[in-house]
Amino acid sequence: MTGSRAQEQAAEMQLLETILERAAEELGDVHPQIIRYFFSQCPEAEEVFTQHGGIHRIAMQNAMIDWGMYCLLCWLDNVGEAKNALTDAAHRHKSSQIDSRFTRTLMESMFTVLGRGVSLEDVAEQRLWHRIESEIIRFLIQAELSH
Repeated sequence: MTGSRAQEQAAEMQLLETILERAAEELGDVHPQIIRYFFSQCPEAEEVFTQHGGIHRIAMQNAMIDWGMYCLLCWLDNVGEAKNALTDAAHRHKSSQIDSRFTRTLMESMFTVLGRGVSLEDVAEQRLWHRIESEIIRFLIQAELSH
């Protein structure tokens, strides 16, 4: 990686961290907000969490959100790791007979809720957020089609 690309990547990571910190400050614990939004978009997923998580469904939901945030953070500095994690999720869902679009809908829910931390005045933040969102969602759609 060239020095200028490394600097650009570091600047993007700083922007992403700023967005996520702002979202956390403004929204508090985002886990329940993301899950509520996710279930509003995909109500049938609630039964899947109950069925697969049982009494640990809340912990399972939180773990899924943490996993999604991990993928989001990896996307800029280790896209290969993020893609592997997303592909693994597609494989696990298929083997567990879970609708693969749940992963995409969960990530879309994360982008919607966490996107409230994007500054309306900062064009660089807006561009970065929309770029990462479109890249991840596009990758998930491709993963759904191939699994």
